[in-house]
This record gives sequence, C-alpha cells and structure tokens, in this order.
Amino acid sequence: MFRARLALGIACRSQNQVYWSSSTRHMARSYQEAVEALNEFQTNASELEKQRQTGGRDLTKSIPAMRRFLERAEITQEKLRKLRVIHIAGSKGKGSTAAMTEALLRSQGYKTGLFTSPHLIEVRERIRINGKPLSREDFAASFWQLHGLLSRNQDPNMQWPTYFRTTCLLSFLAFEQHEVDVAILEVGIGGLYDSTNVVDHPAVCGIAHLGLEHTAILGNTLTEIATQKAGIMKPQVPVYTVPQQEEAMTTLQHCAKRAHVSKLLLAEPVQIVPRSPGETAMNLGIAGAHQAVNAGLALHLVREWLGKASEPSAVAGDMAQVSSSLSSLLPWERLALESCRWPGRTQILRRGTATYYIDGAHTIDSCTAAASWLRSVLPRTKSQAQRKFTLLFNVTGDRCPSDLLRPFVDLVPFDRAIFCPNLCTSSKANSTDQTNHTVSMAAQLRAPRACMAAFKGLAYLKLATDIKEKHIAADTLSCSILHADSISDALTAAVASDAELATLHAGMLPVKPAEPAVEPAAKRAKNEDEGLDSDGSVEHHIMITGSLHLVGGALSLLGCDVE
Repeated sequence: MFRARLALGIACRSQNQVYWSSSTRHMARSYQEAVEALNEFQTNASELEKQRQTGGRDLTKSIPAMRRFLERAEITQEKLRKLRVIHIAGSKGKGSTAAMTEALLRSQGYKTGLFTSPHLIEVRERIRINGKPLSREDFAASFWQLHGLLSRNQDPNMQWPTYFRTTCLLSFLAFEQHEVDVAILEVGIGGLYDSTNVVDHPAVCGIAHLGLEHTAILGNTLTEIATQKAGIMKPQVPVYTVPQQEEAMTTLQHCAKRAHVSKLLLAEPVQIVPRSPGETAMNLGIAGAHQAVNAGLALHLVREWLGKASEPSAVAGDMAQVSSSLSSLLPWERLALESCRWPGRTQILRRGTATYYIDGAHTIDSCTAAASWLRSVLPRTKSQAQRKFTLLFNVTGDRCPSDLLRPFVDLVPFDRAIFCPNLCTSSKANSTDQTNHTVSMAAQLRAPRACMAAFKGLAYLKLATDIKEKHIAADTLSCSILHADSISDALTAAVASDAELATLHAGMLPVKPAEPAVEPAAKRAKNEDEGLDSDGSVEHHIMITGSLHLVGGALSLLGCDVE
C-alpha cells in the first residue's frame, strides 16, 4: 500500500498536511501507482464521521480552496475559458445528459472532453476524450504532471486536494493537453460549492431534474437543493433546465435573476412517439422513457453552444420553453441521440441465457424511473417456471433503503432478492480503482442487512394488500430473500437453480471461495446453443441497481471492458 511507503520519503504527513519530497521524482510513473497515490486523498470514513458529528465541513471554503489549487496547478481562467465549458448540474440525469451532449458534439467533428463521476470500473473513466476513457498512460502522465506542479508550488497552509478535487484538476490538465474543442463538466454534488464550479465563464449551463438527495449536505427541501444546484449559474451565461416541480422551478427562476444570467429556458423532453403522419418513433441509445427529458436538455445545450439556439416555442407558466419535437430534429441530432451509450444506465447485458439489467439509480426518482424501465423491458411470454426475475441491490451513504426499494417491489414480481456489500469478492479486497476509504467496513456490511429487512417489510406489506384487494390465496412470500458476502457470491446465487438455493439456510449464502460470476465459456456456449441456463431449464433476468459502486463491481465481474 502507498501508506506504507510514506516512511521512505515519498511523502510525509504532519498535522494532516501533505508535503511531497523531491524523492518522488524516482517513483515509477505507472498507472497503478498513480491510482494508489490518488486513493490516499480519499477522506477516510472515520474523518467523515467526525465531520458529520460536528456539523460537517465549512462548504463556503471549498471554492476559495479549489481556486488556490488551480493556481498551484498553473491552470488559469483563461485556459478554462478556452475549453468552452458546458456545465451540468442536477439530482437525476445529469450524467446521461452530459453523455448525450458529448455524443451530439462529437458527431459534428468537435474534439470533446467529458468529466463525470463516479467511475464504474477504473478511475480513468471519469475523464474521456472523444468519448473514450483517458488511456492508462495519459492518466498516469496527467497525474504525475499535477503531482509535480503541486509539489513545486507548495503552500504550507493547504492540504493536498481531496480525491474529487484531484480528478477535477486532472480533467482540466488532460483537456488542455489534448486540445479539446469543448469540455462537458458534470457537477459532483450540488453545484454552488462543487469543485467544478471554479469555471467562471462557461459557454452554457444545464440543470437536470431536481429531487431530494444528499440532504445532509444540500438541505432537506427542494428550495435548498435547487439553490445549491443553481449555484453554477453565471452572469450573462444562458441556462437551460427541464420540467421541475413548482417549488424547484420557482427557486431556479429567483436564482437566475440574482445571478443575472442571459436567459433561463425550459427544454422540452425529446418527442419519442410520433404525433404526425410520416414521423417514425425514436429509440434513444440510453434506454428508458425518462431519458427523453435528458435528451431534450442535451439537445438544447448543444444548439446553444453551436450558436444555433432554438427560438422559444411556447410559454409554460411565466417561463419560455423550447421545442424538442421529432419534426424539429436534424438527421445528425437524431442519429447521435440514438447511438449514444452510457455504461451502467439502463444497460442490458446478455451472458448466455442470463440477462442483466443494470442501472445505477440511487435516488427515489431515479429508482422509480429504473423500475418502470425494467417493467417495460422484462419478457412477459414465458411462464414463471421458465424464467426467474432477480433483484441484486445495495445502497450507500445515508439513503433510506425502503424509499429506493418501494418502486421495484410495487412494479416487478421478483422471484429472488439478493443483497450484498459493495465488495467484489468475499476477501473484502476490491481492485485499486474500486478502493473506497470513505465507507468503513462496518458500514459496508451493515447496509445490505438494512436493505434485506426493508425489502422483506415491503414485500409482506404488498402481499397483505394483494390478499385484501386482489383476493390472492397466499400466506407466504413467493420471493426468496437472500444475503451474500460479496458481489461475486450474489451473481453466482442469481443464476443458481432452485435446488442449489434450497441448500441455503436462514437466508444466508454459504461462505465459499469467490468464483467467476460468468460460466466457463464452453459450458455457456453449449447452454446458449441449447437455449438453457446453468440449471438447464430456466432463463434468469437479473436487475442490478441501488448503487453505482455495486454496478461497477458487477460490470467488472461480468467481464465488461472499461472502453
């Protein structure tokens, strides 16, 4: 571990401050060591708990601190202005909006830079050039360049930047080095005090759907959260948003006036269903009816950036809105939106006859949307004996499992529900890229237990309602509720036969060496040819959701390439 090398003079810590010695020039400039060093700047779980108990960090110091890091990294506002930034905030859909915005501009020949978070498999996914994650070599080069700049321009009063600040600084350096034409920045948390908000002159700003999330940091009301998100608004910079709840929209309008933006416009959702003769239905590359909202926002952010902003077509309340009808879409716009892909969001993977439905939903609104999407794509033709619906779920942070699970329990008749910590294997060691010091092991192990109890309560409540209202003759749950020690064990259980599950006791999966979640290639190919799954008869349909960290671990175990 990197920590063990501190005594060797690579770095020294004093009173929580980091000073890098000249001996760092001898460190191997590899990607692996860059990631190990970067992981040192995650705020550990015990420190985060102290902050929570004392009322949290003083967020008002965040932007001044980030500005000082910009200076030390020799990143000027003039350099940032040349990136012609598109800045996107929101509670749900900001990542998908950013991905579609990037795809639209790339389709027109612009060299794009995209910064998003969190990553799923490798940290370099957070920084993309022309839609591709930064190569390991380029990521390492940018990291060690930043390392050198911050070492040379030391400030005895400032700590090394946090993990997120460091990745944000890395993105600025990488975008400059690759001479991108446009940088699309997704806000991390909130907006007003987010590290990305050091960009003083974005070309255009977007605010995706707003809802209650990160309440311990952003506030407990939509007004407070909308105020934080609106913090990215800048004087004389155009802002686009999507249909919002009245409280959120009113707040955005007040904030826009105070910020003296050039305009605030409501982007209509992209029309997917034909309304006129001659129109054909649109299939967005990122699936789900709710993605039409994000596509509409991306479309108008790009049109504004290109200097081809749409004229307002109507007024919603006292706010002008711009159309996203099928008839208004140019061929290239439609093609880009239909071909856009964004891993871990309404994603479907097939492994033999097992089908995985993957969505990193982790808010009430996004879980509701994910459950609706799942219901729309699950097969309805096979009998229950021929298929199994399985939920693989976990949460992180202070999220309420019942609130996130409710839409899945209400909408999908799961045969199995499996809950596990965000640990790839039961050895409790993730890859370097997926190391997470911000969550204690105790919290990791506690979360799936809470999810399991919440699901069981919701399932029994639904059963009681069904018995009363639908006169269903049942007195026990038809869904097997299980706990697994790791994501690997959970994936194994998801495709197990009923006979194999019957050997389990008290809802606990046996502790055993982690095996690959994917069947051996020869057996999988044979089963696929015969139309069978691992137990020789049943198709498995597995929804993986609730946490992007869970999704990332699952994608890694399922053999997905980071590219």
